Amino acid sequence: MDPVIRANTFETSRGTFHYLATGPTTGPLMVLIHGWPGLALTWRPQLLYFGRFGFHVVALDMLGYGQSPAPHGDASLYSCESLVSDQFALLKHLGRHKAIWLGHDWGCGPLWSLAAHYPEACSAVISVCCPYRTLELGVQHLISIANRDLYPKVEYPNAQWDYMILYEKAGDEITRQFDAASSRVAKQIYRRANPSRFMKPAITSTVSTRGSWFGPDVPDTPLADTTLDEPLYEAVTEALGRNGWWGATAYYLNHERNAAYNKIDNVVNGGRLEMPVMHVDAKYDSVASAVQNPELMTEMRRLCVDMREAVLDTGHWAALEKPDEFNGYLEDFLRDKGLLPTAVDGKL
Repeated sequence: MDPVIRANTFETSRGTFHYLATGPTTGPLMVLIHGWPGLALTWRPQLLYFGRFGFHVVALDMLGYGQSPAPHGDASLYSCESLVSDQFALLKHLGRHKAIWLGHDWGCGPLWSLAAHYPEACSAVISVCCPYRTLELGVQHLISIANRDLYPKVEYPNAQWDYMILYEKAGDEITRQFDAASSRVAKQIYRRANPSRFMKPAITSTVSTRGSWFGPDVPDTPLADTTLDEPLYEAVTEALGRNGWWGATAYYLNHERNAAYNKIDNVVNGGRLEMPVMHVDAKYDSVASAVQNPELMTEMRRLCVDMREAVLDTGHWAALEKPDEFNGYLEDFLRDKGLLPTAVDGKL
C-alpha cells in the first residue's frame, strides 16, 4: 500500500511555506526541490517510491509556487542565496542538520548553491537536467559554454539560452502573456520528449527575436502529449492561476546576483564537492541536455570527487516521463553509497 502523502506548513520570515511529506519522520531526510514552473506535487512518484524505503521524503512548494508565498515586485527575493535560506528554514523546522537533496531545473540553482556554500548540510546531492556550476553561475556563463556546432554564434548569439535574455529584456510582458493563457502555456512546457528534435536548435534559441515563446496564440496541446495526468494538471494550473507567473519569471531575473554569490572565491573548497553526487541527464531536453551540450558537464566532472552520471531517453521532465527508470537509477545510487535505510518493508 502506498504511503500517504501528508501536507504540512512551516513559518519563516518570508511567510508560511507549504510542503508534502511521506515516510517516517525519523527516517533519513530526502528533500526534493522542484523547478520552473512546478510545485511539490510534481515529485509525487518520488514521494511515494522513496517513502516506502523508510526515508522521510519532503517536497517543498518553492517561493512563488503552489501554496507557498508568491511575492511580486522584488526579484531579489528569488535569488539563489535567498532560496538557500528557505532550505535552511525547512531543515530547522524538521529538526535536522543535513539531508539528501534532489533538484530539477531551477531547483538546481539553490541545490548547487547550497552544496557549494554549505557542504556539511548535504549527505548526497542529485541534480536533474542542470549540472553543477551551470545554472547557478548565470546566463552569460551558460552562453559561454554553448555548443557552437549546434548554435553558430552569428545565427544564435545566445544559443538555446536566448529565452533567458528575453526575460531580462521583457519579463513583465512575458509574464502578462503567460498569465493570459496560463493553462495552455503549462501544457506546452510539460510536453513529453520529441526525439525528432534531437541535436536540432531549440525553439528557445530565437524567442528574443520573436518577442514571445509561442506567438500571439498559444497552441492547445492535448493533455495526453504532456507529462501531466489530470490531477497534476489541475494542481499545476490552479496554483499558476492563483499565484500568477510573476514569481516564476523572477527566477530568471537574478543571473548577476547568482553569479556573484557562487563565484569560485565565495564557495567552500574552491567549489570542490566531496559528498556523493549524481547527475541525471534528459537526452531529449533540447535546452539543458549535456548529451547535446557536452560542455555543461565539464566543471561538474572536474570538481566532484564522488560522482555518478545517468542519461534517460526523456524530455525535460525526466522524473515524470519515466518515473520507474528514474527512481531505479536513484535507488541504485543511494544503495551503492550506503544511504538507503536499513529497514525496508514497503509499508508505512
